[in-house]
Amino acid sequence: MTTQREKLLELLPRHGWEVTSIDHDWSNSGSDWFVDELWEVESTRSPRGLKLWVTFVVDPQTPNLPERKKG
Repeated sequence: MTTQREKLLELLPRHGWEVTSIDHDWSNSGSDWFVDELWEVESTRSPRGLKLWVTFVVDPQTPNLPERKKG
């Protein structure tokens, strides 16, 4: 099964975007508890250098996945 993360990593370069950094370690930073992973993404086409951020989150209240942990 392909995850959303894997699909985005595959499709972003095809559409003129590059993942420039992935921050996995939010547990010690004191940032929001629900952030699992934060990606910085940059445009490789015009307008070159445009940035956006993709945030993957954890919802511990999801009834189907009560044991879901970060990562």
